[in-house]
Amino acid sequence: MAINIDKDNSGVAFLNKYATTESHPKYKGVVKVNGVQMEVAVWGKRSKKDDKPFLSLSFQTEEEASKYKKDDEDAEVHPDDLPF
Repeated sequence: MAINIDKDNSGVAFLNKYATTESHPKYKGVVKVNGVQMEVAVWGKRSKKDDKPFLSLSFQTEEEASKYKKDDEDAEVHPDDLPF
């Protein structure tokens, strides 16, 4: 993400408009903890024991997260794929 968090031990998460299944995080964002900026993914889940809702979070450093992102410079665009 291209968001920089200035304040330590804080962050932001936005609705993930690309989530199409339950395995995709409902929210994605950026946090800064102890001076390290990381990406956060958030899922809404329910407890198996009593069906109470809770949030599950996953954190990755931006370096770790970049391993799984497509590099736009490597992507080839065929002229027939353009909408104009």
